Amino acid sequence: MNLKTIIGIVAAIAVVALFFLFGGPESLKVPGTENAQQASAQDLSSLKTQLAAPVSENSFTSTVSGLKVAVVFPGTGETITQGKIAAVHYIGRLQDGTQFDSSVDRGEPLVFEYGAQQLISGFEKGMEGMKVGEIRRLIISPELGYGAEGISLPDGTVVIPPNATLMFDVALVGIGDK
Repeated sequence: MNLKTIIGIVAAIAVVALFFLFGGPESLKVPGTENAQQASAQDLSSLKTQLAAPVSENSFTSTVSGLKVAVVFPGTGETITQGKIAAVHYIGRLQDGTQFDSSVDRGEPLVFEYGAQQLISGFEKGMEGMKVGEIRRLIISPELGYGAEGISLPDGTVVIPPNATLMFDVALVGIGDK
């Protein structure tokens, strides 16, 4: 991996970390998703249960790139398209089930521009065609995740090991315009 790629990955992680710590700018708030962004503790608990629903192995479709996608609960709202602002709740786990991140636990959805390559490619590719209200389980190969480098904190603590297969349970809670 070259230096530009490493710098790009570190910069992307820093941007996501800043969003988690301070929230996104007001321009990234998703119109019409205020309820999703201010869900009650009971709503979040219910969502966490739905996100952890069992999924049978034959529910997944696979791509040649190593991405597996299962629709856990179909959505009935608007379909996500490139350039739209998406609000998602998710739980991220390693293949062994160890949780490494959760927007549900923070109580605030992740808000990002879909298709702008602000997230790992497997996450965005796994959302293709997703509708508001839909819940999906994504199993992301290392090549579509954090690769051979993984993710470590500055103190050396490993958050995501090298060559880790990731599992994300994702709920699309809102779509808005830039």
